[in-house]
Amino acid sequence: MFLHKFALNIRIKLNQTIAEYKILEPLGSNSISSTYKASDHNDKTVVIKVFRSNLSKYTETFLAIDQRIALLSNAKHPGLINVISTGMDNGRWWVVTEYCEYQTLEMLLKNPQNLNQITIILKNLVDTISYFNTMEIYHANITPSNIFVNIQTHEVKISNLFITQELRGLNNNTYKSTSRPETPYIAPESLNNGFAGLSANIYSIGIIAYRMISGVLPYTSLDHLASYTEKTSHAPKQLSKINKDLPKEVDFIFNKVLSPHINMRYKTINEFFYDFDSISFKTNYDKLRPMNENSPTQNTIPGLENELIADTTQARTNIRCRLCGCENSPQAEMCKDCRSILTRTGTTNNENIASSEERTLTKRKLDKIRRTLLGGISICFLTFSITQFLDITFPLPPATSNISSISESGEWAMIHGSHSGLSQVNGENLSITGNVKWAFKTGEKIVSTPVLKGDIVYVNTQNKGIVALNKDTGSIIWERPTEIPVDSSPTVT
Repeated sequence: MFLHKFALNIRIKLNQTIAEYKILEPLGSNSISSTYKASDHNDKTVVIKVFRSNLSKYTETFLAIDQRIALLSNAKHPGLINVISTGMDNGRWWVVTEYCEYQTLEMLLKNPQNLNQITIILKNLVDTISYFNTMEIYHANITPSNIFVNIQTHEVKISNLFITQELRGLNNNTYKSTSRPETPYIAPESLNNGFAGLSANIYSIGIIAYRMISGVLPYTSLDHLASYTEKTSHAPKQLSKINKDLPKEVDFIFNKVLSPHINMRYKTINEFFYDFDSISFKTNYDKLRPMNENSPTQNTIPGLENELIADTTQARTNIRCRLCGCENSPQAEMCKDCRSILTRTGTTNNENIASSEERTLTKRKLDKIRRTLLGGISICFLTFSITQFLDITFPLPPATSNISSISESGEWAMIHGSHSGLSQVNGENLSITGNVKWAFKTGEKIVSTPVLKGDIVYVNTQNKGIVALNKDTGSIIWERPTEIPVDSSPTVT
């Protein structure tokens, strides 16, 4: 039903003319636009993107797009698919761009690529995106479908750079609620209606690099809210576990570039690529794992051809235990024979199975650990039961001080000289007279009651810890920082 509704929205017929451009064939469609292959009056092939008619009322948004296009026209970068013209036809905004003969990265990822190819493609992509980032132009939709690659030279071109954050952030229920193929590539702050700036571009490049390396996406949800929750609560699966030929250093790099916290990510895309390029891959590491063609795919919007592949770790074959050789069901977490933790590998013939002596030794160790844990738990439970049944109370340790809330004349150890009255005081209702003798200012407000003892005023602050002040001048006698802000009153003894 979902796909049928979108198919009905493609109302432009073949051979229909928009301005001077003749529609040849549809290329793709989503909730905000439809894209067509077209030709101009000189029979030159172009691409025309026609936006939905319900978006025509957002004139300020399309004015921002025109300003972005004007800025891009001065860039003249070889990695940019240039905009040729813009306009409006029957209440619909349209944008005409160059037609690129390169393959999309989405199509390229369906076949395995060696490390050298991936590094060159990623380097060219980083250089292109970084160039526009220095102009403070940030791509609002970096996906493999918007990246075109020359399969001979590995040159990269990007499209839809004129799409602005304003267009993605329109208050349009259809656009926000629809599951869209680009969702896995969007940074969590952008999913939460944040600005798609430099850090969001770095995140999207990290997602693409992760998929190029592993053949799978770290986060596969197409729903905005579910994707935001997934990206902010789960670290990406470690690449070194997906492919054993990858070094452990690669996990740190992708944990950093895909961090849900902006300030913990790389500051620039070039810093990420420098770390990526400096990884010492194993010499026998030739081809990266391809995407599994037999894996279930997500439903796609017609024409977009974005396939989201399920995690390859969810194997459908039986799992053979590496210790005892017993075969277990695909969903099993522990071996049904020796009860060891299973590793996610299939029952191939070339697996190394432990010898009977090694299995016996390992099983004895596991049994000893189980007996020790069971005995310790039993003793703790028995001790607790005995103390509860006999009502045994253990003696308290001796007091280490004589802390008291009793105050001498002219002093207070606590408000009201006791624990009573420890609550908020409404300062607006207090009638305070007299002149200020001195004032002590802190970076954060003081939410506790000070203590006066002798010639010293003690006060806890939200940023300095506990401070001792001269009661006549207000100058600091000493201060001691605390690990966390303190909002309670000190007691003096």
